[in-house]
Amino acid sequence: MHTPLGPALNADQFRPPFNEVVDEFIAKGHLLLESLQVHLHTPWKNRPLDIVIVDNSDLDARATKDVDRDRIYIFRGALERTYGTILGLLSTPIFLPAFGNCEMEALPKEPLPGGFPPVPLLSRASSSDEYTQILIPKDSHRILVADVLIEIALEFLLYHELGHILAGHLEIPFVNSNGATIRERQEINEIEDFLGHVLECDADAFACYVTSMIHMSTKVANSLHDVVNMPEMRPQDFALSTYLTATGALFRSIYPETPIKISDHATSHPHPAVRACLIAISVMARHSYEGESSVSHLHEILESSVGNLEDVWATLCLPGQNPETGPSWSRSIGTASMRLINSFRAQKPLLDQHARIRRKWDDLKWPDVLQPV
Repeated sequence: MHTPLGPALNADQFRPPFNEVVDEFIAKGHLLLESLQVHLHTPWKNRPLDIVIVDNSDLDARATKDVDRDRIYIFRGALERTYGTILGLLSTPIFLPAFGNCEMEALPKEPLPGGFPPVPLLSRASSSDEYTQILIPKDSHRILVADVLIEIALEFLLYHELGHILAGHLEIPFVNSNGATIRERQEINEIEDFLGHVLECDADAFACYVTSMIHMSTKVANSLHDVVNMPEMRPQDFALSTYLTATGALFRSIYPETPIKISDHATSHPHPAVRACLIAISVMARHSYEGESSVSHLHEILESSVGNLEDVWATLCLPGQNPETGPSWSRSIGTASMRLINSFRAQKPLLDQHARIRRKWDDLKWPDVLQPV
């Protein structure tokens, strides 16, 4: 099957065990939609959804709407880069040093100007892919942590696109025929830029609402905690740390752009660091609201996860760094995050008007967690 974005890939075109991963990945999207269909407004209840993996090396994913069905396209490049980045990070001793035996790992011997090399997932890799050195953790527990992070990141990627569909973004008039996408494709005018940021925030909020409920549930947290063998951490703290790290690594993976100040960022999508910040705020607010952790404790986890990710990125001189550092970097993220939150709330009537399902994923008191400790 050929699509406008590239040839469609079947699961059997991926080498083991990725063929099974792709099958499960697609099934998860359909299962989530089926679980929500009873709550969808008419006429969306029985509308078909195709989830297509396309043979395209771009770092992208997008949702589109046809006359009789919806489609989610996940680009091979996004999958390969997510695998490569997370495995590469865990093979670095300064990344999540409390997880496993980081002394078995080593810093890269050469600079990585293009970021960590993607993992070729297809059974027939190109000749250039075959000779790419993939960085893989040496410690078995760190490999398990990498598996956890990759699973969370890919689910977030998929549910973000499903969020565009269920939130009715494809029905909003200004969304063009190319559909909604997790990455910016071009610069657009100020009004569309403003609304585009809100829609991305909404899709991120949906993906966060779904994935955090799954991966931070007591059952899943206890199970992962036992497998990875982290007795010095509470299961819920481990789950929160891995969740924040996974989503932060996802945004870092798909945004290898030229460094730019957040205040100067002018594209159809928010700055990736701001998006990662809002995800962290959402999850932390939920935990604080439910009485599971104090705000001070949550900030410590944030620093050891997303903060550690940022430090490693800068230490290794990986692409996409912001030229601002220290307090100015934190202030820029905080200012941009609050601006986007306020814009998001102001557009609630528009979002409610077009949503295919009652929106329950934007009810968090985000600014409470932004306050200084």
